[in-house]
Amino acid sequence: MKKKLKIISIIIIILVVLYSIYILILNSLLSPLLADEYLTREEIINVVTQNTQLLIESKNEIKNIENTQFYLNAEKNIEISYLSVTISPFYNKVIVNPIDNNNLTQKNPYLILKSNVLYKIFKIKGIQEIERYYSKSGRLCIIFDCGNESFMSSGGYYGFYFTEDNKPIGWEGTDVNFEQDGDQWIYKDMENYGAKYITERIIDNWFYFEMH
Repeated sequence: MKKKLKIISIIIIILVVLYSIYILILNSLLSPLLADEYLTREEIINVVTQNTQLLIESKNEIKNIENTQFYLNAEKNIEISYLSVTISPFYNKVIVNPIDNNNLTQKNPYLILKSNVLYKIFKIKGIQEIERYYSKSGRLCIIFDCGNESFMSSGGYYGFYFTEDNKPIGWEGTDVNFEQDGDQWIYKDMENYGAKYITERIIDNWFYFEMH
């Protein structure tokens, strides 16, 4: 009987040790995903003011991206400087991401784009994604996503955007009625649990935004 209890105790100890190792490994794998990665307001303003000409060139490419002659099939041309392009005409939406050539396979359905200008944009620390929208009224909005506070959706989102008419625009290029508070425009989306969207002009046509 004592021998059986001893064996059971040893098994329990082994299981506890294995579980502890599992937790440590899981934490080490998830930590990079859960880490906060976003630019602050001051950092975003610096990005815009220090890279204005490059940003102007990039918005011209994004605006006319459907007409580019540089689309390539992923299985034929693989280079680290390529970008994935997702075009959703139904939503008036275009998304551009940097793409890791190690993930490209012959079965990869993405169209990819080689653009020196956009490649340089993604070399700027903090810019994670570019999105293009047209509002219901037809206003063009090009968004540069600079991250969010949390891996979970409850965190704030930060970035900057371009509008042709030099006027602020709502979250993801929507037409909204702002309330102005000094240099800021504020909109509370009551249909989205009272989410608060704040935007302000950095320079002509370029605006900072945050969404909580």
